[in-house]
Amino acid sequence: MPSIRFSIALLILLSGSVALADDSQIVVAADGSGAFKTVQSAIDSIPDNNTQPRVIVIKPGTYKERIIIPKGKPGLTFRGDDKDASKTVLTFNRHSGMDDPDAPGKKVGTSGSESVLITPDQITCENLTFENSAGDIGQAVAMRTLGDKIAFYNCRFIGWQDTLYPNGARTYFGNCYIEGRTDFIFGRATAVFENSEIHSKNGGFLTAASTNPQTPYGLVFLNCKITGEGAAMTY
Repeated sequence: MPSIRFSIALLILLSGSVALADDSQIVVAADGSGAFKTVQSAIDSIPDNNTQPRVIVIKPGTYKERIIIPKGKPGLTFRGDDKDASKTVLTFNRHSGMDDPDAPGKKVGTSGSESVLITPDQITCENLTFENSAGDIGQAVAMRTLGDKIAFYNCRFIGWQDTLYPNGARTYFGNCYIEGRTDFIFGRATAVFENSEIHSKNGGFLTAASTNPQTPYGLVFLNCKITGEGAAMTY
């Protein structure tokens, strides 16, 4: 049987290997200077069942839109053009319990409250802030992932309850910042957080993993730090 250290190292290697892209880039700029003004319209321009790695470069700005990456569009890299992740913000304000604008007569649940949903495999995000701006109003996810080999580098995740929801397979977070109030890192994925900051707003539970019993690893924290006020707990 491989050692725990070797298994974790292999997980990091596999997760980090998704940052592949060719030289072609799609530029998104809110001021109209790029090919698209919204991130979702750039995603929609890529053909279904895409097999070619694509890079979507996002110019600094605040993009208020719900973003869904469909299953048939793997191999995408989303790169903030400024290395300061706080300069490029992808934000929306859905939350659990609100009327669902996409399904009249129904309410939004925790799944469905996310600002950004990643469903395919092999997605890389760099230099970006993902935010749910609904506030301290209950479950309001900033990022939900369902795929495998998803990697985030130098990204920020901002919310209150249920900020970050890695709920697929292998997911990697390197040099990231995650902020929330209650159970704000949760899900069933094997997720490695390395050299990252976990910031609790006014105490509360940091994590609520739902790892399957047959899965060797759930949420793994390597060389991370916890900051914030009040008592913080994990379970």
